Amino acid sequence: MKSMKKIYLILVMMLSLASAYSADTVLNNYLEEAAKNNPALKAKFNEYLAALEKVPQVSSLPDPKLTFGYFISPVETRTGPQSFSLSLAQMYPWFGQLDYQGRVASEMAKAKLEQFRDLKYRLFSDVKKLWYRLYELDQKIRLTKDNIFIVESFKELATVKFEAGKASMVDIIRTDLELDELNNNLKYLEDSKEPLFAKFRQLLNNRKAEIEIATTIDAESISISKEAAYDSIIASNPKLRKLDYESKSWENKSIAAEKAGYPNITFGLNYVNINPRTDLNPARNGADAVMPMLGISLPIYRGKYDAAVQEATINQQVVADTRIDLENKLKADFEGYYRDYADAVRRVDLYKSQLILAGQALNLLVTAYSTDGKDFEEILRIERKILYYQLQLEEAMADRNVYVADINYLMGR
Repeated sequence: MKSMKKIYLILVMMLSLASAYSADTVLNNYLEEAAKNNPALKAKFNEYLAALEKVPQVSSLPDPKLTFGYFISPVETRTGPQSFSLSLAQMYPWFGQLDYQGRVASEMAKAKLEQFRDLKYRLFSDVKKLWYRLYELDQKIRLTKDNIFIVESFKELATVKFEAGKASMVDIIRTDLELDELNNNLKYLEDSKEPLFAKFRQLLNNRKAEIEIATTIDAESISISKEAAYDSIIASNPKLRKLDYESKSWENKSIAAEKAGYPNITFGLNYVNINPRTDLNPARNGADAVMPMLGISLPIYRGKYDAAVQEATINQQVVADTRIDLENKLKADFEGYYRDYADAVRRVDLYKSQLILAGQALNLLVTAYSTDGKDFEEILRIERKILYYQLQLEEAMADRNVYVADINYLMGR
């Protein structure tokens, strides 16, 4: 059991090298923890190990047959009465049949491994995406708190202007309305943390895990062209590779079924123990009998063999059609993810630019209000805009990384 666990961990780490180097340290630790602890991933790996054990079962010779016979009433022969007999026989399937049966099981085991890889990449993608959403939520909470502080400073400014007779009490009321709304939004954001934590702990299979949220995240990107990314999906997607192995398995199954319709050959040796005669002493008195045997099966009932070949052929076509359908689905998913990724990249640039302009406008409005006490409502409107752009910027940054994770999953990374 310990050796299987070591094999499992080594394989997981080998499969995760590409993603490991591109993630920050904390996220990488969570990916490793998920790989070690996730029960669904362990189950898939054990399915692969079980499938490997099928190979020697179907590629080995059948057990030899040893037969013992005892003559209750000895059969008298010229050289003496027969006492007992021993027969040893070994059946050999037609040439290559066992090899192809082993190939069938081996290809199916490889298909199981691709299922494991697919689940592993899906798990890593889910961990990454949830990690980015936690970062996004934490930043939105921080920004909302900062905005509350700013609006409170505006309230102090409005109060000073009101006491000086240069502003209306309405300005103070407007800040109170704004603060009530901001505090309500803040409460909702804070309440949203625990459901995400619960989902994250589920992925780690650790209900008591302390989740450390990043204060910054690296900007993930697609380093290859759109066409190259799609080619990578077709070449490396685990679901497609699983179907490829299944197709090879059915191809070998067809050949094995055809060979099963050829004769099986049996070689054997028969030994008869003969007791010596006491009344006479003929030549070879009491000499035991040894008889080599050769047998051959007669596969004359062809229906079952032809049906097995036809079954394998039909299943090959089923796999081929399934692969085409899956390619089309992956293509559609990729187009959607790539569109959303490109949109997220544009939104990051847009909101950064908008924040600069909105900040300049706010500074001008605050300066003017400090002088003449006008346009306070416009100050609050611009401040709301700035908060909106800040929140949307964080969402766009998280979206960009989420869609990169989705595309990498499709590419089998």
